[in-house]
Amino acid sequence: MKSLWRGNANNSRFGMAAILILSGSTGCLGGAPDEDDSVVITSSPLTFRPAQSGAGDQGGFSWGSGSPAKAMVPSQGNTCFLTALYGTFRSAGDAVQIGNQTVNGVPTWVLYGGGGSGTPAASAFCFMGVPAVFAGHWSQGQAAVDLGSATNRTCFLTGIQGNFNTLFSTGGVRVRVSGGRWLLDGVPFGASAYQASATCVDRASNADIVRTSTGTTELTLNSFEDGPYGCALTSVSGVLAGGALVQTIVNRPIGAWRWLLGESQASVFLYGRMPLTASARCIR
Repeated sequence: MKSLWRGNANNSRFGMAAILILSGSTGCLGGAPDEDDSVVITSSPLTFRPAQSGAGDQGGFSWGSGSPAKAMVPSQGNTCFLTALYGTFRSAGDAVQIGNQTVNGVPTWVLYGGGGSGTPAASAFCFMGVPAVFAGHWSQGQAAVDLGSATNRTCFLTGIQGNFNTLFSTGGVRVRVSGGRWLLDGVPFGASAYQASATCVDRASNADIVRTSTGTTELTLNSFEDGPYGCALTSVSGVLAGGALVQTIVNRPIGAWRWLLGESQASVFLYGRMPLTASARCIR
C-alpha cells in the first residue's frame, strides 16, 4: 500500500482514508482516557486560520476528491489539524492528509488526498503560532506509535487512510493517552487495513469529548472561557459513506464563538443507520 506520510503533497496517489470505526468493547476508539480530566491553562491564547467571520458556521479549509491540494498557512511556527471528514472512503487507497509543500517559495501546510476508488473529503483548521513538536505515522500491524509524554502535550489526527465503507464497521484509528504517553494506533476490522498520522503540540488539553450519534455537542469548557481555544479530531469510527459526515469541529458564533462536534450517520436500506463516532480535544 502506498503511504501518504511523506509530508509532501506532490504525489497524487497515496493512502489515508477518512473513516474510523469505534467499537463498544475493549479497545474501542472513544473509550475513557487513562489520565486526569483536569485542564491546565497555558498562556498565549490561540488565533486561527481561517479567521472567524460572519454569522454562520465556520468549516475551515476544505478539500475534496479530484481537487488540487489546498494551500493553508506557512508551516513555520504553525500547525493544522483535521476537523471534518466526509465523502466516501471505499478502498485501501482512499485518504486525506495534511502535508508540507512549497507554495510560491514558502513551506506551507496543505490539505490533500485521493488514491482509491472513493471520493474522500476533509476540512482543517490551523492554529497560528503553535509549532509542531512531534509527528508520527501508524500502519495496521504495527504496535502503537509512541508520540511522547502527555504532560503539557496534545496530539491530533492529521491524516487517515483505508476502506471505511463496510456495513457495521467497528475498526478505525486514534490518538490516545495511556500510561502518561500519547499513542497513535487503531482498532482493526475484518480484512480492512488502516493507516493514520498525527502531530503533537506543547499545549495541555481537556479529556476526549465523544459524539456517537447524529447531532452536535458543544465543546464549551469552563476552563477556557477566559480566552480563545481550538479543537480538532483525536479519533473517528464507523461508516463514512452514503452522505455520512463527521463535522468534527465547526467554529460557530452563538453569542460568542464556540466549537462544536457533530455528525450525520449514513442510513442503509433494510439495515438502518450505520455506526459513526468521533472524538475531539481542545487546547488553549
